[in-house]
Amino acid sequence: MHTITGTGRSTLRRGALAVGLLFTFACAGGGASAPDEARRAGEVARQIRADPSAAAAAVEAAGWSVDDFEALLYRIAADPEAAATYASAADGG
Repeated sequence: MHTITGTGRSTLRRGALAVGLLFTFACAGGGASAPDEARRAGEVARQIRADPSAAAAAVEAAGWSVDDFEALLYRIAADPEAAATYASAADGG
């Protein structure tokens, strides 16, 4: 399993958690995320899906730390509109 350097956590585990949280909380109300941020996060998720071993690099290339990206996924999951934007971008739409 691949790990994110310095944290000892596997990228696959973090990715699975993020995706699980997105689908678990997609219908909950809550904090809004800008549509552009949700779209960018979805594009990063698509890159991670294509090459899980480069997850940290994809996140950082988009301008987020891994922890910031994880927090963003929680905010997106709490906003149905942002979650839909994220899902569309993650699926290549």
